[in-house]
Amino acid sequence: MSRLSIVIPIYNNSKQAVRCVNSIYKFIELDENNYEIILVDDFSDREDFINLESNIKKLNKRNIIIKKNKENCGPAKTRNVGASLTKFENILFLDSDTVLYKDISLKILKNLDDNDAVNGHYHYIPVNDETSSHFKALYNFYHFSKKGKCTYATFNGACAAIKAKAFFEVKGYNENIKFGMDYENEEIGRRIAKKYKMILDPEINVMHEFPKFIKMMKLYFLRGIPYVQFILKEKKLDGTGPGDKKTVFSIILSILLVLSLFFYLLFYKTIFLNLFLVLFICNFIVNIETYLFVTRKKLSFLPTFMLVNLFLNNVLFISVIFGLFKYTLDFFKSKL
Repeated sequence: MSRLSIVIPIYNNSKQAVRCVNSIYKFIELDENNYEIILVDDFSDREDFINLESNIKKLNKRNIIIKKNKENCGPAKTRNVGASLTKFENILFLDSDTVLYKDISLKILKNLDDNDAVNGHYHYIPVNDETSSHFKALYNFYHFSKKGKCTYATFNGACAAIKAKAFFEVKGYNENIKFGMDYENEEIGRRIAKKYKMILDPEINVMHEFPKFIKMMKLYFLRGIPYVQFILKEKKLDGTGPGDKKTVFSIILSILLVLSLFFYLLFYKTIFLNLFLVLFICNFIVNIETYLFVTRKKLSFLPTFMLVNLFLNNVLFISVIFGLFKYTLDFFKSKL
């Protein structure tokens, strides 16, 4: 029987981390001798860390350990620290704000019989009942499920497993990628995919606690800037998940849609209203498969989903502009 080391990075969210650990013990079908849980605290506040230690101690489990970083290092190094403490031949990375609602261990280990790494994703029902959470959960689930099981070039550290030998051979996460840059999963994924077989299996999924709307909007903007630079350096889009050509087209249509409405309200010219209607139809057609999925899962949420999608696409467009500007600036600086 293959064994599994579960690594969970934590930073000032002991409550969510304990909830994640409890869900593992509730749903995982492996014998406790065949898996271990390694919690790596990235130098959280003293009170939060004490709360983590206290609640984990109450579980009275022998297959769980806690390690605290001596300073705040960011998610990349924190995951590497956790991996260095593992003793089993397979490593599963989970984010502390995820929750198991079913066993995923057996399917992970089965996939690792034929592959070197396997990615999961988020379930369409979020942990927290927020508008932004329902949007993001539905959006992610559709985009990461639409192709079924397939090859994938990003290592989704929120829910992804890899053979320990492969992880250490690619030298783990790039520790130069600090928190706020947020493309460490893409970067390590490309290195893994060059040497090993890595897939995405939509049947492996966990529930996730997404941020509230304002924070999500900020994350869309901040994460979009380095991601644009990463894609420009690679010179290709990720064909799996939401980072495909159709999403790019949807973002462009969304900003044009808003601009046409703005000019209509400003000048009351029929041409802008007609343009708005044409762009609305085009945008609807581009996103029709996503909207049909939302209709099947949560019909009453569809109008809200469409509005949130339109708004966040505009945030992404602004982020792309900043990313392009920064990429151009860095390019010219490198030539000086």
